[in-house]
Amino acid sequence: MLRGIDWFERIAVGLGSQFETEFFNALERIKHDPDLFPVNHTGYRACRLKRFTGVI
Repeated sequence: MLRGIDWFERIAVGLGSQFETEFFNALERIKHDPDLFPVNHTGYRACRLKRFTGVI
């Protein structure tokens, strides 16, 4: 996650902070209701980030 923040921050000032916020918002959604996220082919639940490419 820290590498992602640094990577986005190099693209544009403030983008790393936005990524960090989105990441932690996704963690809160998972903690609040993990059953909202379907189990994928690997057997794990996956939560897609809304604005950035990636899943948790």
